[in-house]
Amino acid sequence: MKNRIILLSFFLCVISAIQLNAMNFRILYVSSPKAVCINGVEGKVGTVFADNAVLSWSDDKQVIKVEEQESGKQFIICARSVEGKKSFSLTDYFFLMKNLASRTGRYDSFSEMASFFTGMIEIDGQLSIPTNIPQGDDKFFYLACHFPEGIINKAISPREGELLLSIEEIFRIDGHPQNPYITEAALYYYDRKAETSTCISPSFFIVPVPSIRNHTQD
Repeated sequence: MKNRIILLSFFLCVISAIQLNAMNFRILYVSSPKAVCINGVEGKVGTVFADNAVLSWSDDKQVIKVEEQESGKQFIICARSVEGKKSFSLTDYFFLMKNLASRTGRYDSFSEMASFFTGMIEIDGQLSIPTNIPQGDDKFFYLACHFPEGIINKAISPREGELLLSIEEIFRIDGHPQNPYITEAALYYYDRKAETSTCISPSFFIVPVPSIRNHTQD
């Protein structure tokens, strides 16, 4: 009897340890009104779920922003990262997730800049990339964005010491603001005097994500 009690206590300790190691996430933002289902139930801002929950997307343009409750770290989960697959557990996404502040340092060459502009580029309003690459009226960066109207080139306003991406500027067409959404883009550098356009990154995705840290929804 004593051995059974000891064995039971051991298993309870193991179960408790597993539960303590489990991570729980809270949804901070959902990119579209279409449902993102978690374990078959519609997820919304404020929903809390475990890392082994199964997420199901309505379409491949959806994005959610989540916060790991214990550490406070925030992550972006993009349906397009696993294009063609509608359901995954959060643990399946871990190798795709990036801390919002994970890209740091300076980018003073085209090759260094290319290493930044890969995969998903999450932008909370504006994103500053430190660089000493010359910018001005004769030399500047521009984006080739894939919009429903076709590929539209968007010149990036020259700034000293940084490349500044602005969601407001990117999603303004013919002077009219557009609702931001995930879009594919390429990054180029134009030299007006040499009349050359250099492709720095041929393909990445711009992910507009608002800064929502403490808002919850009942």
